[in-house]
Amino acid sequence: MIKILVVEDDRNIRSTLCEYLRLARYEVTECEDGQEAVSLYDREDPDLVILDIMLPGMSGLDVLKELRKRDSTLPVIMLTALGDEETQMNAYEAKVDDYVVKPFSIPVFLKKIESLLRRCGKLKGEELIYGHLRIDISGYTVFWDSAPLELTLTEFELLKTLVQHHGQILNRSQLLDQVWGFDYIGEERIVDAHIKNLRRKLPENIINTAKGVGYYIP
Repeated sequence: MIKILVVEDDRNIRSTLCEYLRLARYEVTECEDGQEAVSLYDREDPDLVILDIMLPGMSGLDVLKELRKRDSTLPVIMLTALGDEETQMNAYEAKVDDYVVKPFSIPVFLKKIESLLRRCGKLKGEELIYGHLRIDISGYTVFWDSAPLELTLTEFELLKTLVQHHGQILNRSQLLDQVWGFDYIGEERIVDAHIKNLRRKLPENIINTAKGVGYYIP
């Protein structure tokens, strides 16, 4: 399992991000202090680090410099409220791989993580297999046995999320957060419409309804 170290002193942001990383099947270690981050890196040997800049005790840029002494190829993403050009230039000069300014979209951020891990060779082409269903995550394609299914991107993400959490009931709010993003402010019933479309396109209906709760694949 891919291991990610999250270094963020805002408790709400850290807990929300870590929750979604764990839902995406990453092993997550978290902390709020720069010095502790360096110690955790030495102990846990993560595959990727998500790093805030404004940290107590030791700045994120200083943490980055310490990490680069240990591993020049470690994937590191800066996640910060500082969007000015000078700070970003300093981060890139310290060899950060990506720089994301708050507020941010959770689904897009997860895609950035996936893309960076793949570029670094830590994440190979990944597939999900469930019965007759095969989901090529990196290729955004779905097959039932050997026949491709024509899905929209939203339908693909929705099906992938349900398969990743098969056996677990996901309510509309959870599916909206995972597929549409936590900042989505539209109607929750959009989930029902996409589930209906998915069921119509699947050769066999594998998506169950937990009445009054949500949807699940057993």
